[in-house]
Amino acid sequence: MMTLITNWRTASKDILHDGVFPSVNYQGFYGVWSWDSWKQAAGIATYFPELAKDNIRSMFDYQDEHGMIADCIYADKSENNWRDTKPPLAAWGVFEVFRHSKDSAFVREMLPGLIRYHEWWYRHRDHDGNGLCEYGSTDGTRIAAAWESGMDNAVRFDSAVMLRNDAAAWSLNQESVDLNAYLYAEKRYLAHLCAIAGMENNYTAEAEKLKLLIGDRFYDSRAGFFHDRMLKAGAHVPADGPEGWIPLWAGLATPSQAAAVQMKMRTAPGLIRTFLTDALRKPPRL
Repeated sequence: MMTLITNWRTASKDILHDGVFPSVNYQGFYGVWSWDSWKQAAGIATYFPELAKDNIRSMFDYQDEHGMIADCIYADKSENNWRDTKPPLAAWGVFEVFRHSKDSAFVREMLPGLIRYHEWWYRHRDHDGNGLCEYGSTDGTRIAAAWESGMDNAVRFDSAVMLRNDAAAWSLNQESVDLNAYLYAEKRYLAHLCAIAGMENNYTAEAEKLKLLIGDRFYDSRAGFFHDRMLKAGAHVPADGPEGWIPLWAGLATPSQAAAVQMKMRTAPGLIRTFLTDALRKPPRL
């Protein structure tokens, strides 16, 4: 709470709503960042819902005509980073705000932008059109695509190359399990938000279809873990990272898959094992 409030900054210049900086000690983070904002809002909503709402609004103020949300925005909008976005957790953030504030008007306000952002992923980050997305970039660079994952220089991307989707959209030739698990969770949250707003939707059915795709495509039965996979008939990417337990957080792993992942986690070093086991006790609240 102290960190979030200390890093709170009021609207200024091209930042149109109050927001929370990731850091006030490093100049490179003097801005408002996308998935930081979704996660910050989930925490802030427990004690200051109005700031949580504005933290989310500050990013959607700059949603572009295609539906993309920038990686980060600054008081000088010419510095905004449009090379990539960040993992899709925005609907989760809005749901958490509603859960604590019961503000259905905020849900109705945010839904059009949330839907456009969700659809953007499938239009601009699904290279082969198979319903599974990849991290990517707008400038064709692999470093920006890795940034889009939020894991930056993770070793799982070491063998990936860039593929062009359209004039301003590129994908890694690697489908990522965490990205698609986040999209599955977003579909479930969008279904709930649409229900709150009285909007008909098909997100629950889409989520069930995606759940089957993720289990079939990313679960590595030999390793007992979820791994990224190269496009088409490509092999699993043999890197054990935090992306492998996101399907448990999202609530899409089968009981046997979840048990195998937890067994692998129990072999991790003590500090990591304790952290991960605790994380699994906190599934999405739906």
